[in-house]
Amino acid sequence: MIRRLVRFILVPFLLAVTVPLASNCGYEMDAPRLPNNHRTLALNPVRNFTFEGELDVRLRQSLRRILYRTAGVEMGQPEESGLLLTLEIHKLDLVRARSLDNTAVLLLNYQIAGTITLKEQATGKLLMDKQPIALGARYDLPKADIETPAVRDDALKGVMDQFAEAIVAQLLVNFNPQDRPPPKPPAAQSGTKPPAAKPAPTTNPSAPPGLPNTEKTRG
Repeated sequence: MIRRLVRFILVPFLLAVTVPLASNCGYEMDAPRLPNNHRTLALNPVRNFTFEGELDVRLRQSLRRILYRTAGVEMGQPEESGLLLTLEIHKLDLVRARSLDNTAVLLLNYQIAGTITLKEQATGKLLMDKQPIALGARYDLPKADIETPAVRDDALKGVMDQFAEAIVAQLLVNFNPQDRPPPKPPAAQSGTKPPAAKPAPTTNPSAPPGLPNTEKTRG
């Protein structure tokens, strides 16, 4: 009873606070939608350029499952849809991290990369032209498990689901800037020079520490 009461009070309070803040920052809440307000999307066969079989089938299944439950998006045939999506998978690398004690596999680290092409059917315009997309996904093996084909299959399914979600996130627009003119820079006073632009700070992040006893497999 208390948990239900907290939910009814807390959720409306959070919505009342976050929505005005988003509006004050120059954004308005909007439902996810496809570019140029299209509603229909067709998916070309996925092209798999790796040595791992059935990646194209897995990615297509994951995408269709996600898009079918996405509001504002309807899947259709190429000749009937406003947008046509073409995907390519160019790389699938697998790094195994092993224990230093008994060389047992502790985790599987996948790196997958490809491209997105999105075409507007009516105009023939390419809204995305082989836009690169990459993802790293980690699968921790339970202590009682060893690396088996079933374990790798389960890990790969999770990787393709995450890759599909990243692709859909590139297609959909959640927030739209309001139609406001950009702010004008302050006018320089007479006899004074405008301040010089500061150079962008340079960063040199250190590489993440490597995994112990790792081996890499390319697909």
